[in-house]
Amino acid sequence: MKRRWPLWLALLLVLLAGLTLLHPAIHWRVLGLARGEIFYDNRPTSWWVEDIEDHYVQVVAVEAIALGGSPPDPDPGPHIPLDWVRTAPNPWWEWRPRWWHNTSTVITAVNIADAPLVKSDPAALPLLLALLRRPEVKSRQVAVTGLARLADNAHPGALEALESAANDPDPTVRRQIEHVLRQLRAGERTDRP
Repeated sequence: MKRRWPLWLALLLVLLAGLTLLHPAIHWRVLGLARGEIFYDNRPTSWWVEDIEDHYVQVVAVEAIALGGSPPDPDPGPHIPLDWVRTAPNPWWEWRPRWWHNTSTVITAVNIADAPLVKSDPAALPLLLALLRRPEVKSRQVAVTGLARLADNAHPGALEALESAANDPDPTVRRQIEHVLRQLRAGERTDRP
């Protein structure tokens, strides 16, 4: 038994290392590094894609007017997002398997925050370019909005990236890019709904 303690110690260390990988902050970093992904705000592209898919919500013309904004262009189209907001994740008691149906009739308030990828942060440019190459339509739409905000602030490369993405395979993304490029060429700001 005395000779087996190094084996038990090694097994315990391997088990602790495996449990450490279950923590989301470490899990996402290891996955991002292993895949060679772009990092922004210490999070890899795959984390941002999941966050966009789960928590980003489009702001369209009617909602923008209700929030105190000015009316947008006449009929920009029903599928062109004017802005994006991020809803807060559900509280811990709402995190349950998808097959476990919610039988509660209580309606909870939705916390809405600014979406960090559309705040015209120049450090987000590499991630926005990576999101343009992703297969998820919603991720590409968020990237187009973020690039439009950067182009508003005369960031080099943002307008060029928008023009090169104008032949996107999805018609809604193509239409959004055309709308944004039309706004930028007319000198309108894209950061206001």
